[in-house]
Amino acid sequence: MKKILKLVMPLGPMFSRTLTASVIVAVAHSANAAPDTCKMSEPPPTAGEEAHMGELLLVYPRAKDAGDRFSGCQSIWGRTKTGSQLIGRFEYSRGAFVAVHDGAKRTRCTYSNDELRAGSDPVCPGSLPSLIPTLPPGCFAKFQRRAAGANESSPECDTFE
Repeated sequence: MKKILKLVMPLGPMFSRTLTASVIVAVAHSANAAPDTCKMSEPPPTAGEEAHMGELLLVYPRAKDAGDRFSGCQSIWGRTKTGSQLIGRFEYSRGAFVAVHDGAKRTRCTYSNDELRAGSDPVCPGSLPSLIPTLPPGCFAKFQRRAAGANESSPECDTFE
């Protein structure tokens, strides 16, 4: 920051104050910027939980957090012994589903009246997918503790959102 101030001081105090304020705002904005949901390699701690055939899946972002006009990817990870593995991503643009990412491959999917158009790639879902509703993080661990006899109340885990 001192180097920046030395560079702009000859331009006048008003300019240097304006530039300094702009730099501070830019740094603060980049530190709080939302992650690129189509490039995440690991699920964040806020990923929602879903189960499929007895396996815990982590989903980010949660449908309730993404909103109706979401642009980005909803990613799904499965648990492994050493962490998690990306299963796939559904890509949305302003709330509309546009593509499925299967590993490194991105396949554009086209629909008409919520049905997959003829000639589309077989990896595309047969009907138009919506964001996957999930439970908050930690709910499945609470369910396991309850099944083992724990008297634990968890009303936040009653509804998939």
